[in-house]
Order: sequence, then C-alpha cells, then structure tokens
Amino acid sequence: MTLTVSVIIPVYNQTQFVGQAIDSVLAQTFTDYEIIVVNDGSTDETTQVLAQYTAHIRVIHQANAGLSAARNSGLRVAKGEFIAFLDADDLWYSTALATLVTYLRHHPTTDLVCGAWDLIDETGSVIKPPNKPSIFQARVRANFLRAIATGNLFLVHALLVRRKCFECCGTFDPTLKAVEDWDLWIRMAMHGHTVKMIDVPVAHYRRHSNCMTQDPQRMVQASEQVLQRLFTNQQFTRELADLRDHAYIQMWLIIAKYCQEGNLHADRHRYVEMAQELYGKAPRNKQLDQLHLSSLFLLPETEHFKRMIIAASPDTMIYYYWLRGRQLFRDGNYGLMLERLKPKNLRPFILGLKDALWERIKRLRV
Repeated sequence: MTLTVSVIIPVYNQTQFVGQAIDSVLAQTFTDYEIIVVNDGSTDETTQVLAQYTAHIRVIHQANAGLSAARNSGLRVAKGEFIAFLDADDLWYSTALATLVTYLRHHPTTDLVCGAWDLIDETGSVIKPPNKPSIFQARVRANFLRAIATGNLFLVHALLVRRKCFECCGTFDPTLKAVEDWDLWIRMAMHGHTVKMIDVPVAHYRRHSNCMTQDPQRMVQASEQVLQRLFTNQQFTRELADLRDHAYIQMWLIIAKYCQEGNLHADRHRYVEMAQELYGKAPRNKQLDQLHLSSLFLLPETEHFKRMIIAASPDTMIYYYWLRGRQLFRDGNYGLMLERLKPKNLRPFILGLKDALWERIKRLRV
C-alpha cells in the first residue's frame, strides 16, 4: 500500500540540529509517512546521531554532492503520494503534515500547497512571527509563472507537493549551488501546475551563521543562472518580456536583504545600487513597483530609490505611505508618525498603522 507522505531530510554536518529536525517529524499528529534522511558525506558526528533513530528512519549515505543531489537521492526511493522536504537545521510544527495533507486531499486540482513559517535562531527561539503567504495568492492565481519569475515565494520546508509534479518537471538541478528550489518551482509553473498559499503556520526556518544565504556570491551566481535559463526559454519569451528587468531588480534587492542580515554592508550597498541603476531602464509596472518598494522597506539607506519609484509611478504613493506608517509603528517612532500625518496621505498611513498594530496583537496572543 502506498504511503501518504515521504519526508526527505538532506543533511551535511548538522550534528547539533538534525536530531531536532527528525524529532519534529516524529511528533507529527499525522502519522502515515516515511522519513528518508540523506547523509551527504558528513564528516562530523551526524552519522552517530542518525544511528539513534534507526527504528524510525531510512538513511542513505553518499559522498558529498550538494543539497540538490541529496534531495534527488531521497526522491528516487520515495514511496509517498505526496513529497515533503525538511532541511536538517529546520523544524516543523506538530500539525504541519496534518494541515498540508488535509488541504491537498480536499482540493484535488491543487498540486502544491504552501503554509506559513516563522524565523528562529540557533537556540530555537522565534525571532520573527509567522508570515502571510496568502498575500501572494492573487498574483499566483492570475499567472503562476509571472509571479514566481520575480522571486521565490515559497519556503521549501513549508510545502507539500504531489509526487506527479516531479514526474513531468524533473528534480532539483545539481549544478545550482543555491536557489535550487526556486528553479524547480519555475519549472512547475511552466508545466501548468497549481499552487495554494495558506496562512496556517507549519514550519520554523532557522537562521544561523552557517546558512547558505550568508554567501551572497553563491546566491548571485545561481540566481543569474536561473533567470538566464528562464528568459531565454523561447516558449515563454513573449509572455515574460516585460518582466526581465524587474526580475533582476528584485534579485539584487533580495540578495541585498541577505547581506544586511549577515552584516555584509558593503555588499548590500553594491547590490542596491545595481538594482537602482537597472530600475531607470525598466518598463513601468505598478504591481512590480509595489513589490520593489516592499523589498526596499526592509533595507536601510534606500530613501532615494523609494522616491524614484514613487516619481516614476505615482499610483504607488498610497502604497508607499501604507508601508511607511507600518514601518514607523514597528520601530516605535511615534513622534515622526505624528509629523507625517498630512491630509494627502492620512488614510493609507493610518491603514499601515492599523495593520502593524494587529500584527503586534496577534504576536502577543501567541
């Protein structure tokens, strides 16, 4: 009889975390699953940790070949109707599989479902509350490929995928040293698969000093490879022509955000400048301008770039003040908030304050 879910956990030198990841699967309220752990040539004590779970997991040992190859090794032996991925340094909520499996069971025309996730630190403490993936649902519903072309919308550990998707789209590209999941979701969009994003928290995404996102050059190389492949695909050239510059702008801004988190301030400044220079050449698009503004509000010293976007696309003014009000409230800068309450921007500003206040109330409830 076919299992419902195959859980694939790739691991490379994660002695301190892999046991916690496995425990978070064993704690699931939904129990019809198999756990496949792919030990990708670990040289630390990972093998000894895995030996403690022999009654609960299947272990594949292989020479170090990278994250994509490790996940692919798990996929080759997976028996589940649905596939889930969990990296060795991340965790699941105990209801993760129950939530995601139930959704796909009740929505047979949906191929992927993505839940919400929070950020945790090395100790497992929450440093950022769960996000709201559903804010991207309208874009995804309108055109999955165009939505995913301007940046990865998903966390791989928060997704459940029907096995059939890999049969037509292939697996992870082992030549990519980063953003390999984004590349796969792009291919799934190209093949017409459907995705639903729900706001139920399912995953804890751990940020620590050894995260792959702390290597911006690796992310740049891999991201450029993915975008080059996408925008030279003749089947979609016409459909995506107006997105090319904006996709690169968003790529630079995303990488700048990772540089900011890693205190790589010179790199952050350089990538923001590259995005700003390209923005002057890009075709105007109100929706994408709002996307860039959202990214810029996560970065310091970008007021000039924000003003460029507002000047080029006046319709984004309301969105700008909504973001501004929310940011000032989160920062506790109440004096400046009062100074900015001018008649022309009062309503969006207040809406931003209201949304930020509601987020704080929900956090206190948790």
